[in-house]
Amino acid sequence: MRTNKTCPLYQPAAPLPPIQVAMTEEEEEEQERTGLNDDNLVKVDETKVVLSKQLVKHADEVRRKSLVLKFPKEAVALKKRRRAGTVMHCDYLKKPHKLVNRQRTDPVVALSIILESVLNEMRDLPETQPFWFPVSAKNVPDYHRIVHRAMDLQTMREKLHQRKYRSREEFLGDVNQIVDNSSIYNGAKSSLTQTAHKMLEHCLRRFADKEEKLMRLEKAINPLLDDNDQVAFSFILENIVTNDCKSIPESWPFHKPVSKKFVKEYYSVIKNPIDLDAILKNIKAHKYSNREDFQADVELLLTNSNTFNGPDSQFTKKAKEIIEACNTSLKKYDEQLTLLESAIKASQEAALDAIETDSAMTGNSCLQEDGYMESEAGEKYDDQYRGKVSYIY
Repeated sequence: MRTNKTCPLYQPAAPLPPIQVAMTEEEEEEQERTGLNDDNLVKVDETKVVLSKQLVKHADEVRRKSLVLKFPKEAVALKKRRRAGTVMHCDYLKKPHKLVNRQRTDPVVALSIILESVLNEMRDLPETQPFWFPVSAKNVPDYHRIVHRAMDLQTMREKLHQRKYRSREEFLGDVNQIVDNSSIYNGAKSSLTQTAHKMLEHCLRRFADKEEKLMRLEKAINPLLDDNDQVAFSFILENIVTNDCKSIPESWPFHKPVSKKFVKEYYSVIKNPIDLDAILKNIKAHKYSNREDFQADVELLLTNSNTFNGPDSQFTKKAKEIIEACNTSLKKYDEQLTLLESAIKASQEAALDAIETDSAMTGNSCLQEDGYMESEAGEKYDDQYRGKVSYIY
């Protein structure tokens, strides 16, 4: 409870009387006189005065005592620390909990760290010094004439720092290159070539030990390595939109949705608006399982521009360029996309077969043949067996 100092009953603590905490001059003189009874403390030898050690020591002791300050405990007013109450009386003092948003580690950086640790271990192997740095053209003039693709551990380290290795295969390819170069120049039975083979074997062992982590990082770097075919399919489509469609000069009007503020009548004319960012959002949500659906949304850019701006507009011409670039990229990835589409379709059919099998075993079918069911969310279908209308969400 806080005390109101303006209250007439409030009585502050009485001030303490003055307390002596240091020696006075009289006490110092008394201390100097006491304890010295010897007459030979000071000797005079012609013009020289000799002081005894006892006198000097006594003077130092008196000086030390005079510098000491003595405060009694009663004279020191100790301030008690106010205890915090259990009830929060001020809501504004309670701060909201801040969420910690940690930055996600770049998988390329994580992979480079692991590969550099393997490289350091190879470097620490015995007799590997000839492979540490590039071969000097001054000391070995004919080396670069015989070996066309030189490689060494220092060059590999520089590539790691530049984040050029995206997979184990690329790193392992350079280690193999060191072995091949040594075999070509020094011979397969040379001690240097045998040392290079030991480096390669050590690298393979370390990769085997870290197989699971390395595979996870490689899939994060390149989703095409993922076991999920839908992830790989979406990754290709995302690259097409980002690198091929959005990179077209002056294509920025199709990157974002049309602003209602600047083009007020747009959405009254265009009933199905689309833009490249919306397509990217659909790709990341894995809504495209085949090229036809993806191409339909891209071609909708041209349809909307033709409807609103007219066929001769510069926007319509730019939409045609986007579609042409998209079709060219789809042809470039045709083989991969065909395989992925087949795999996705097979997995979808397998999932439907599993659902039908489960329904047959339980005696309930989720798809009624005699009724009708719409695929769009929120539309109704007739359920003649239960005599009511159900909704799909």
